[in-house]
Parts: sequence; structure tokens; C-alpha cells
Amino acid sequence: MWHFRKPIVALLAPTLLVILSLAVAGGHLAMGLSVARIMPNVAYGLAILAMALGLSFKRERVFFTALPLGLVNHAMTVLWPQAPTNGPLWEIAYATLCISLPIYLLSVTLFQDRGIFSRSGLIRLLWIFLPVVAIFVAVDSAVPADAQGWIGEFLHSRLLPTEMDFWSHLPQPAILLFGGGLVFLTIRFVINPTPMEGAMLGAMGAAWAALHHVGDGSMPSLLLSAALLMVIVAVVQDAYHMAFLDELTGLPGRRALFADFRRLGQRYSVAMVDVDHFKKFNDTYGHDVGDQVLQMVAARLESVTGGGRAFRYGGEEFTVLFPGKDTEAVKIHLENLREAIAGSSFALRGDDRPETAPKGKNGAAANKKPKTVSVTVSMGVAQPSIEATDPDAVMKEADKALYKAKKAGRNRVVT
Repeated sequence: MWHFRKPIVALLAPTLLVILSLAVAGGHLAMGLSVARIMPNVAYGLAILAMALGLSFKRERVFFTALPLGLVNHAMTVLWPQAPTNGPLWEIAYATLCISLPIYLLSVTLFQDRGIFSRSGLIRLLWIFLPVVAIFVAVDSAVPADAQGWIGEFLHSRLLPTEMDFWSHLPQPAILLFGGGLVFLTIRFVINPTPMEGAMLGAMGAAWAALHHVGDGSMPSLLLSAALLMVIVAVVQDAYHMAFLDELTGLPGRRALFADFRRLGQRYSVAMVDVDHFKKFNDTYGHDVGDQVLQMVAARLESVTGGGRAFRYGGEEFTVLFPGKDTEAVKIHLENLREAIAGSSFALRGDDRPETAPKGKNGAAANKKPKTVSVTVSMGVAQPSIEATDPDAVMKEADKALYKAKKAGRNRVVT
């Protein structure tokens, strides 16, 4: 289930923001005059907030995404507040901005977070000066007109017929770069559906739309604000994942469990789950295989029925919380879960196993089956009682039941 839910959650905020922005852009939702006037300042504020969050959480990619979007907002507000006209400021400065922005956003996506003053960080800062230089060239009377002319022709060169770009103010090279960037970021998101990858994809599309709406009042600022909000939401989501989700299994961690404890009523059940003989398994097959076992168990725990929610408590120990259910009601769900884990197995790759399958005499692959392993879990479950009135005490009772399950032979559920 998480395989499908993860990309949906990651794209939820960007999708909603893009839909809202397009609704306003299409005239389906009206902006009041006062809102339209403050939109440029909103984009400035969001850019500053995103940069501050990027620095605070050591996400330099966020900083280097927010900075150019804020500068683009300033350029669109100051240089092209009205419908575009001919001239160097339009032919050179605007075209350079349109071409450099998708390249810049792609460079931010590809580089890792290594600090603002690292080599990659300095390269990103240098990129920002390219549109600024183009603006000075466009307004500098000392630059010969013929030089400005061939620069403009180069920036507006066409690889495809005019029919491909007549609908947009953007020069054709910029349209191709934005289109290619969206395709590339979509592929990255499909491979790694994280909130930040989704935000970068949405920001690329919103930045394209903002440049397309040049001279359309406060519309560029609205679209750039949407792009910045996507990045901010992604930072918050990433911070939540770091604080509450276990990195190895993807399950909520102990902090999330204790947070859920504070929201429980008087009726609930807590199950403690432990992988049987995990230390022996780890010593035999190695820690990498041990991690795979934990991931497999976590995947099965995540699909628990009966309204339960699985957490990684620590090491090979997990917790399943059932709000509003007593132990009799959840035992059948835990039994089904235990059987599902016991019936699961995966193939081991031996140390001497080649990367490619060996060939037999007749050219066919050797029909040697890899060694498979399976694991079992023991579970102890408890509910509030006279002796255990709070979640911590109930969890201790579940631990006692877990110890009884192990002492009785493991691979069983004990209440």
C-alpha cells in the first residue's frame, strides 16, 4: 500500500498549488485588487522563508532554489510589469532569464547538499549572475547595436518550426529546456518519489508558467509563490520524516509512537513484536541481510488489518497500536500477520555467486536455485487494566506477554 501512497503524498501539495494557480490564471478564481498588489511581497517573503529553512535544515538545494525564484520575481515585477515590447531589455534580458532558469533549477537538482561555499555552491551562485549580466548588456548604450542584435538572434534561435512556440512569450530554446527539464524531473520522481523531488518538479512547471505570464499583472508573482510554497512544504515534510520515520524501514519511529500515545482514549491494545533469533540470523548471514529481513518484516507489519498502525520501536523490535480495540478483537489480525511473515521468504546472494547467471553446455542458464531464508516473529499484546492504566504500563505488559511467547517456543501471539 505504501508503494502507491508515498508518491501520492509527495505530489499532493505541488498538485494542489498548481491547480489553484491555474484556476486563478484562467480566471476561474478572482484576485481582489488588494491581494494582487501584495502578491510580489508575498513571493519575496516566501523566498526569504525558504532560504532560511534551507540553511536551518542544511538543505542547500532549497536555498539555491528559493534565491533565483525570488530574484525572478523581482525582475518580473520591476522590469516587465506590463505587456512585453521589443527592444534589448526584452530580446536579450528576458530571453536569457528564460533560458538560464531551467538550466539552473536542473543543476540544483543534480548537485548534492554540500554547503553554500563549496565548489558546487559557488557554481550555483555564478549562475545567478548570468541574467544580471544580460540585463546590463541590454541597457548599456556602449554595447554596439549589431552586437546586441546577434545576441538576441542567438537567444531566439529556432530548432523547430514557428508553430511550436507562437503561443508563448518564451523563446523556443527556453521552451525546449523547460519541457526537457519536466520530463527529466518526472523520471527522477518516478524512481525516487520523495517530497523534495515532487517539489522540484512542481517548481519547474510553476516557474515556466510564471515566465509565460510575463506582463500579466501579479500573475507571475502568484505562480512563483506557488513554486516557493512547494519547496517550503517539501522541507517541512522532510523534517517530519527525519524526526518521526525510521530511515531503514520507513515505519514511524518511537517518537511517533509516543505522540500517538497522547491521543489514545480508554480503549486500545498494544502489541510488541520481536523477530525470532535475529541476532543468530545476523551473525550467520551478515548485517546487510539482517537489514533486508527488518525491511521485509516492516512491509508486512505495515499491511496489518484491524485498524492497527505499526512502528519500529528499536533494533529488531516493533510495536503495533490498535486504537479503540481490545485484545480479543485484535488477536485474529495479529495471528494473520504472524502467519504472513512466517510464510514470506527471500533469496540470498552468496559471496561466491556471480553477478550474471552462468551458462550450461547448451547455452542455457544453469538451473541452480538460490538459497532462500524465512523468519518468524513472536508477539505479546496487552490492553489497559487496573494494573496498567497508562500506555507506558500497557506496553510493559505487552513486553511481558512477548517474553512468554518466546519462552513458549516463539512464532506465536500471547495476550
